[in-house]
Amino acid sequence: DTLSGERLNYPVDENTVYLTSLDQETKEFFSATDVCLDSNCDQIQESVQSYRPINGTTRRVIAVEITFQRAASAEEWHAALLADYEARNVSEKDRFPSLSDPCSVGRCPTEAQWCTQDPNCSESPYQEPPASVKPGVIAGFVVAGVVLLVAVLYAIHRYLVAQQAQRYRTAFAKRIADTINVQGSVRSLSPEALANEF
Repeated sequence: DTLSGERLNYPVDENTVYLTSLDQETKEFFSATDVCLDSNCDQIQESVQSYRPINGTTRRVIAVEITFQRAASAEEWHAALLADYEARNVSEKDRFPSLSDPCSVGRCPTEAQWCTQDPNCSESPYQEPPASVKPGVIAGFVVAGVVLLVAVLYAIHRYLVAQQAQRYRTAFAKRIADTINVQGSVRSLSPEALANEF
């Protein structure tokens, strides 16, 4: 790592990580966005940008798009590495020892370095704070609310039933009063006439 400042990574989502760093000596600002292009993160697209103050103005000095593809096997990786050495005319002394794992010669990224590229092993800075209310208190309020609601609904039901009973009594009495013919004395009514009133 050529930057002297702390390199920070921020998981954006399950497939994306944003990386940033500031070199304290040169004041160069580095940023990169790594995106996993498949569910296993076997292919990563990286966008890298670097900014540096030049004559009092901060300018972008690097802008690179890189795609990384995980090799299916060590042999495939070695073959691709050797082909790339040949294509770029890398001298023998600057190459890794033939067909050796770069991790065996100490040039392998550490777990912490790897996690700056892999969103699945980085902890998001956007964590929900621990709950300040205990679950028992919440359950108590919920139960009390349900009991109170049932009591209020029961009281409303009782009130409506009483009102309905009063309406029925009033309607029944009014109906009886409307049908009774009071022309004579009640004693003068025969049982048949009294039955006709109902």
